[in-house]
Amino acid sequence: MKKMLRFALFLLPAAAFTLGCTSAQVAFPSGADKAGFDKSAVKGRGGFSFFTEKISFGGYSVKLTRGWTSSESSSSFIPFVKDDKSEKEQKYSFTIKGPDGFEAQGKCRAYGKAETTGVKIMKLSLTDGGSLVGSLDASFMGSDGKKSDLALAGSIEAKTGTLKGNGITFDVKSTSSVEGSKWVRQDITGYYICEGDKAIAVVDVMSDGAVYIQKGIKKEYIPAVISAATALLTYKDLAKDIRQEQENQKNKKK
Repeated sequence: MKKMLRFALFLLPAAAFTLGCTSAQVAFPSGADKAGFDKSAVKGRGGFSFFTEKISFGGYSVKLTRGWTSSESSSSFIPFVKDDKSEKEQKYSFTIKGPDGFEAQGKCRAYGKAETTGVKIMKLSLTDGGSLVGSLDASFMGSDGKKSDLALAGSIEAKTGTLKGNGITFDVKSTSSVEGSKWVRQDITGYYICEGDKAIAVVDVMSDGAVYIQKGIKKEYIPAVISAATALLTYKDLAKDIRQEQENQKNKKK
């Protein structure tokens, strides 16, 4: 009995270690059957690079060139009112190559903006709390000459947008939910690409990332969906950088 108890106690740390090492995954939208999607793990995402990055998933290889991040801050004054504005912009482009001669080009623009308006009269000082928005605008071109566009915007915690191409419009929306957890995170864990109220693709942006494509998806949807998934996987929310800079400035004043 004592031997069994010692053995059980030995197993507990190992079990806890195994559970702790399990990578968190994005939660699927309500009503979607995960078994009805093909999963492709992403390789190469998040690795150190200066301007050129390479990732791959599901037979698709991506070569990406990322430009500098430009920053601009400004303040305007009218009697008793001060308006502070911070903006960041980064452009990047990529080429995707895949099965059956698939090839697509993408051009993307990430943008972040923070704006705060304050009123100061004598010793009384008030601010509106400010706004902080991040966005992604991207255009894609397939080797067949067909074009599609992705537009996404919102807060650090939630973004919505559309993917349009060939007369079709898909809804794109973020999630902060994690599979198997009742809690939601304070940042985005993934994106759903939906036709109507049904997801046709799920993009997991946690850790290395993953792309889930609906089994039996229409072939004409694939170029736009693969291109959008690539843009989302490589998107850096500049609103996060602005928030971090704001927090650093506050800490310096303390």
